[in-house]
Amino acid sequence: YSARAEANVHREISTPANRGVIVDRFGEVLAQNRASFSVFADVSKLLKDPAGLEATFRALGEALKVDARELIGTLEGSDLERTGLVSLIRNITPKEAIEVKALGLLGIEVVDDYEREYVDGEIFSHIVGYTGIADQGNAIVGKTGVENTYDNVLRGEDGYALGYRDALGNVLETRVVREAQSGQELALTIDAGFQRYFYNRLQVGLEAVKSHAGIGLALNPQTGEVLALVNLPSFDNNVFVSRARSDERARFLADREKPLFNRAISGNYNPGSTIKPLHALAALREGVMQLTETVYS
Repeated sequence: YSARAEANVHREISTPANRGVIVDRFGEVLAQNRASFSVFADVSKLLKDPAGLEATFRALGEALKVDARELIGTLEGSDLERTGLVSLIRNITPKEAIEVKALGLLGIEVVDDYEREYVDGEIFSHIVGYTGIADQGNAIVGKTGVENTYDNVLRGEDGYALGYRDALGNVLETRVVREAQSGQELALTIDAGFQRYFYNRLQVGLEAVKSHAGIGLALNPQTGEVLALVNLPSFDNNVFVSRARSDERARFLADREKPLFNRAISGNYNPGSTIKPLHALAALREGVMQLTETVYS
């Protein structure tokens, strides 16, 4: 009963951490954050009018063009014992924020948040990847590319505050327990200028042979560092972090040219003549051939 009473006295209010910036080998920014808005539900206020819950979520769903049942499911799937504010939907547009505020819905709040922004999305999308909503909860996580591979480095640590309440659920005082810690900066081996040149040059080359798909890969042979990695056709990864661009996402997903497919690391291709020196070296070392012999291939 003591632990239960303690839980009733305060609720945890989460503060999202800014995601770490991604830069190239010279410090040029490839992925950063920009101001956005998100919609949160204040559970204590919502429960003051349980009969109006359905109408509240229906009005919110219409304003955001989201199924009300999806919003209710997010609320029901949250740990209501710990948190007083539940994140319902992230990264809404300023226009949507104004519309939600104008509704004046009890227990529904619009709070400041951030949205991922990618520089020259089509050129770097297969390297950088993109973020999205986690499968469980409403946290922003990396879905593909280095955003996904280095998600634990980029995510940072959310902060939280405790809202102390009276018996009716009214917040009397809020204390910050832990400040949000931004994610770390991630420096890639990519040369952004070289990547742009390679991307444009490969496009011209493919057009000359009337082709649509191809890859370009440049490595430092002494270190193995990837200096440029180009995939064509490509896609703008910004469409996957913006709710307003769902039509563009659908086009990319349905495109028969498969722009989302990373051909450079996932495609299977015949090695071509680049494999010949390896075979020749093996044949010489095993004594199968002599230096003076020739083979037509």
